[in-house]
Amino acid sequence: MQGKMKCYTDFYEYVMTELPSCGKPLIEQKLKQGARRFCLASERWVVTLESQNLVAEEDEYVLDWSRICSDVIRIDEVRFNTEDNAALGKPGTVQDAENYDFDPPDILKLRSTIIPASDETNGLEVNVVMAPRIGEWPFNYNDQTRAFLNLWAEGIIARAMYELLRMPGKKWSDNGLAGQYLADYNDAVTRAKCETSRKHVRRTTGLRG
Repeated sequence: MQGKMKCYTDFYEYVMTELPSCGKPLIEQKLKQGARRFCLASERWVVTLESQNLVAEEDEYVLDWSRICSDVIRIDEVRFNTEDNAALGKPGTVQDAENYDFDPPDILKLRSTIIPASDETNGLEVNVVMAPRIGEWPFNYNDQTRAFLNLWAEGIIARAMYELLRMPGKKWSDNGLAGQYLADYNDAVTRAKCETSRKHVRRTTGLRG
């Protein structure tokens, strides 16, 4: 499976092999739900938003993720950079989470302690924890989402299989096997949470949805 996932349609074969009588629309629905549940539970899908300019004395910034078709679960990291560093591809300085807030749905509010004193081109860098919306699928062929899909595909598929197998009155219904897939899903979530904890030890301002 490793390296094969490029978009959501690549998941189908792994479910249909186990449940050949299950229709593709239902499989798609459960895969989408499974991906959202996994992202909500693990907080492992972290997206770096497009950099924007820091403006002198400005304390509110509108975050834009309209092309990603997802919800922001929390702000993972805010960094301030200089124009020269940004041009060289160097990351900015991480700001303490105590110094900013997130006002849903899209306003980042800086507290007085870190309001910029001068303009800085591409100086604001923000990482956010996201979850795909139920009715949409944001994953596509870019490197960031492809890496996420391939790393956590088994967890997403396990959740979809659990939901399908526990449906009553279906040809494929199997509560015993559903329990095994739920255990696989929970194991994937636990591993993802451990990775998140190791990489992000600071407490960040959150929005749960």
